[in-house]
Amino acid sequence: MAVLPAEHRKGVGRKCLSEAARIAKVWPADAIRLDAYDIKDGSGPFYERCGYTEVGRAVYRSTPHIYYELIL
Repeated sequence: MAVLPAEHRKGVGRKCLSEAARIAKVWPADAIRLDAYDIKDGSGPFYERCGYTEVGRAVYRSTPHIYYELIL
């Protein structure tokens, strides 16, 4: 998921995550897992504010990532 910078702080990303959780629960799934770039302006802090928990870190193809999950 990516949100245009001009649309940041307008609730677009939060609505996307909320809809993903709604769909996953109906599927049914027990969790949503995702990753973010481990950089200063990465999405990690946003995911944490939305209730996701950091569960790991790794470097993939020379790029550091943080892995998150949300238990449904």
